[in-house]
Amino acid sequence: MQLRLFSIIKVLLLVSVLLSAMPSIFGQPASLSDSVTIELPASSLENALRKTAMHTGITFAYRSALLKGKSMASVKFNGTIEQLLIKLTAPFDLCYSERTTQVILHTACRPNRYTISGFIIENENQKAIPYVSVTTTDYATGVIADHEGYFELALDYTTTEDTLIFSCMGYQRDTIYVSPRENEPFYVRLSPRVYKINPAIISPDMYEIRKLGNNKSRPVGSLYLDTHGQQAALFIENNKNQIGIIQTVEYYISKKGNTNAPFRVRIYQPDSAGLPGKELTQDAIVVKPDLSEGWYRIDLVLEDIEFPKQGAFVAIEGVFPDDYDYYHGSADFVDIKATKQPLQNENLLAYGQRLGYNRKGRKDTWHYSMSKIWFQLEKQAFGVMISATVKYVKNTDNNDQENE
Repeated sequence: MQLRLFSIIKVLLLVSVLLSAMPSIFGQPASLSDSVTIELPASSLENALRKTAMHTGITFAYRSALLKGKSMASVKFNGTIEQLLIKLTAPFDLCYSERTTQVILHTACRPNRYTISGFIIENENQKAIPYVSVTTTDYATGVIADHEGYFELALDYTTTEDTLIFSCMGYQRDTIYVSPRENEPFYVRLSPRVYKINPAIISPDMYEIRKLGNNKSRPVGSLYLDTHGQQAALFIENNKNQIGIIQTVEYYISKKGNTNAPFRVRIYQPDSAGLPGKELTQDAIVVKPDLSEGWYRIDLVLEDIEFPKQGAFVAIEGVFPDDYDYYHGSADFVDIKATKQPLQNENLLAYGQRLGYNRKGRKDTWHYSMSKIWFQLEKQAFGVMISATVKYVKNTDNNDQENE
């Protein structure tokens, strides 16, 4: 009798321990969106999942052979259960699916990347904002929204957290958190930026405006920006050896390109090797020209971009959002995915812009290739037609000292 009573007590204690480790039985079932803080020592993946199950109440189902030989380093984690599962399973090319109260592990049946999409609109009037830059915080991945504010961006499953930065000239920057569960298009609302200009008494004698760069003659040809991310830049020297403020930049747009195609303005400070280094443009400045040929000016006064003493590289970057609709109006349209190369016939309308060049500034023209390397173009009589206007303060003691 005593032996039987002892056995009953032992069973009850065991059940009590098991139930205490499974809070989902008595409370609400654990959800993958629930938060969890956990430390997992270096061990096998199977042991890590067991401890996770005890800690969260989540029940895992899997074939034993699936986890055989899989070891992991120690983990200190604070986030959602879903983020923890991605962190644990993604390095081993595993994925999971939810079935009622169980999480079933299996070999990867989905791609290593997931795609999010959405629309970017103004916060006040709900109008679409075109050509907004969407990037991860490390700027390793990014895309430009199309003319209707729509964007799609592929992200890596192995990244448990992705914070996206939304940037556009004239609007306040915004950041949002996204996860693989974002499987429906969502809306991002940006507010117009309010520029605060301190009142000041300005005399015509206080400032000097200089026009710099390659703007002296007509073009003799044009350079084609045929690939997203490709850049052409002109190094503009600062002969005053004095910091200025960039007022405008101008690009000579050739009629042989697609003059409706958007492009991005980028300005760089030279690095120690004389190559384009730190970017001076803080916002994504994407513009869509409204002319058929000639100089296209972008006003940068409100951006307050310094013109360094050592000069600056002013670049144009090809931008190709996934919106072909306003390029399809001509029979001469050439899709960038087509096998026929636009450069084989100068009479064809190219997909992207063509930037004029002449025989000036041929030693100062640089190109950024898809291999992510800047190199100097060595062609004779080749200088891209880019210019800038810069405002300098006149007649200061500092200037007199610098010019001595």
